[in-house]
Amino acid sequence: MICFEVHRNNEKVCTAGVDQGVLSVHIDHLCSPKKRETSFLHLSVCGIAHPEGHSEHVNWVNLRQLSVGDEIRIRIITAEHCDKPTDSN
Repeated sequence: MICFEVHRNNEKVCTAGVDQGVLSVHIDHLCSPKKRETSFLHLSVCGIAHPEGHSEHVNWVNLRQLSVGDEIRIRIITAEHCDKPTDSN
């Protein structure tokens, strides 16, 4: 299967993959123009798996502690197995 191997500052965060479905990596920056102290950088690795004919949201990473200067690297690989999602519903 196609997997995303995600690293932060040269440390592996996760290897995510789904046999059938959608796989995504998002980096978001939120900054309120009125309240700059609420600014944050967010990394999420998630997807929608389609096991046995139904959809299931899966999450590997939900990290809100990114900082200016962090390096995020995503390597696309093929693998038989990936890390187990930390959350699914």
